[in-house]
Amino acid sequence: MSYSELNGKMDQENRQSAARCPHFGTCGGCRTQDIPYHLQLEQKRSDLRELSAPVVPPDLLETLDVYPSPILWEYRNRMEFTFSSRDDRLVLGLHRRGKYWDLIDLEECHLCPSEFSRILWAVREFARDSGLPAYHKNRHDGFWRYLLIRGTCATRRFLADIMTAEENMQVIAGLAKHLTQSCPELRGLYWSYVPGVADVAAPLRSELVFGQPFITERFLGLEAPIYSRTFMQPNLTVAATIYETLADALNLSGQERVLDLYCGMGLIGGSLSDRVAEALGIEIDPVNVETAHEFIRRNGLGNVRVMQSDVASVQRPPFDLRGKDVIILDPPRAGLSRQVFAFLDACPPCRIACLSCNPKALADNLARFADAGRYRPFFLKAFDMFPHTPHVEVLALLEPV
Repeated sequence: MSYSELNGKMDQENRQSAARCPHFGTCGGCRTQDIPYHLQLEQKRSDLRELSAPVVPPDLLETLDVYPSPILWEYRNRMEFTFSSRDDRLVLGLHRRGKYWDLIDLEECHLCPSEFSRILWAVREFARDSGLPAYHKNRHDGFWRYLLIRGTCATRRFLADIMTAEENMQVIAGLAKHLTQSCPELRGLYWSYVPGVADVAAPLRSELVFGQPFITERFLGLEAPIYSRTFMQPNLTVAATIYETLADALNLSGQERVLDLYCGMGLIGGSLSDRVAEALGIEIDPVNVETAHEFIRRNGLGNVRVMQSDVASVQRPPFDLRGKDVIILDPPRAGLSRQVFAFLDACPPCRIACLSCNPKALADNLARFADAGRYRPFFLKAFDMFPHTPHVEVLALLEPV
C-alpha cells in the first residue's frame, strides 16, 4: 500500500487525526503523527512484508505482524538536540526535514517526557544570555554544540549532558547553577568536550558537574543504571516485550550458553539470566562495558558476563566458542559486516537471534544467511519501537539447516 492509498483509506474511514506537534511537517522526526495509529501499523506491516518476501518463507510472511507500542507519546528515554544560529540568534532543537544543515528552534517534542522540553528551554535561555555562539559547522568555531537528555519515563528522573567545542568551566558552572534553580527534576549534569569537526556527539572526555552520576530504571524486574552515554533501547515498554518474546520463541530449557554480540549494557543477557546457564556479552564501547558491570553487580547476576571487544574483529575471539547454544545479534543500523559473517561461519551450528532497527539491512543479512545455506529463519516478528515515525524494530530467529 502506497502512502497515497493510505491517505485515501484515511479519507474513506474519516479518521484522520490532527497532528499534535507544532513542528509537524518541518521536523525530520515524526512523519506520520497525523495518521491514525492503526493505519501506521498497517503501513509498517505492508512495507515489511514486501521487503521480506524474497528472503522469508511464505508461512512466516503470512503471520508477520507489528506489535503496537502500549505508549504512543512520551515514550523516548533519550533525545539529542543540536545548537546552531539563525539570523544571529542562537537556536537549539532538531534537524529540519530534508535539510540536515538547518535546525528547528524546538518548542516541545511529544515523543519524550515533557520535562525534556523544560530542560531544553532552560539550557537555551542560559546559552543565549551567555553571549557565546553556537558551533558553526562550516567555520568550525563557536562554543555550544549538543544537549543530550536522558530520563526514566516511570519515575521521571533526568540527566543532562551539555557538549561544547571549547573548555570554559566558569560558564558550565553558571549553567549548573541555573539548572538547579529552574529544573529541580534534573538529578545530574555532565559536561562533555567535543572539539572534533565531525557533526557527531562523540566526546573526547566527560565530567560530572553536579548531582548523581546515573539514574535508575526498573526493567523486567531488574535495576538498570543509566549514565549519560549508556546505550539503551529508547522505548523500554516495547523493549521488554521484545526480550520476553525472544526468550519464549527460543524455548529455552535453562541449560543454554548464550553469546550476546553488540550487547550494550547487557540488558538482553540480564533479562535471560534466569532462563539460561550463562550469558556472555561482547561490547566495544568502554562506557557500556562499565555500565554492564555495574548492572550485573547491582542485580547479582552471577551467570552473566560482559567483555570489551570489537565484534567486527572477533575472528580470534578471547573466549571459548565451544558449547554455545544461542548467538544474539543486535548490530547498528548498517547490519552485520562480512567480518561478523566470517566469525559466524567459524562457530558451531546453533540458534541465532537477529534484532534490527533497519529492516532493509536485516533483509540483506537474511539473504546472505540463505546464500550460505547454513541457517534458515523460523521466527519473524516486528515491534513498533517508534510510533509516529517510519521506523520499526524486527526480530528474526534462525536455526541450522
